[in-house]
Amino acid sequence: MTNTADLAAAMDVSGDPRTGNHMFLGIVLGTQDKINSIIRNTGHSGFHMRSVKNSRIQKHIISSISFDGKETAAFCMRIDKNNTVNELIRRAAAKNRPFLKKKIHVTYNRSVMRCIRQDLEGFLIKHDHSIHDVVFECDNDCLGIAKDNGLRHGAVANAYRLADMVAWANNRDMGPEGPVSADLSIAIKEMSYKQL
Repeated sequence: MTNTADLAAAMDVSGDPRTGNHMFLGIVLGTQDKINSIIRNTGHSGFHMRSVKNSRIQKHIISSISFDGKETAAFCMRIDKNNTVNELIRRAAAKNRPFLKKKIHVTYNRSVMRCIRQDLEGFLIKHDHSIHDVVFECDNDCLGIAKDNGLRHGAVANAYRLADMVAWANNRDMGPEGPVSADLSIAIKEMSYKQL
């Protein structure tokens, strides 16, 4: 059994920086040793891939990342946040239903986790843990997802750096080896509609 302290988890988003739209959600789970090893292998010392401007270095970093599904797992999901949230606001207004923007964001965040939770728990069960055992490294972009789903969350470190790389790469069609990828944008939207 893996000790909870030995497991790391993180999430980060990537998208259009001009609009703030979160197009992709990257989530990384794994043993701390393996995650640290992957980070060392990339040679990237910064926290955000957007700070790497040289395309050759970008490709080298992404090509040096791989997830085996045993010691590490990664998920990169298309979530298209702005379109869904804006549509939820329009639907509520069309029905003349009073709504709170916060409620719509909470609904959205819960729908995101409902769509990905089974995959995350599949990996965690192999390590004798539940989703509520681990601490998710995340910045303000994903804090709402963690809080609205009752997940433990903490400061960013190496797992977060990997989640950033996964989301960033998928947003540019150059994903690393091993992440489970899917377009969840429609499923998230439909699930959110049912809850409002």
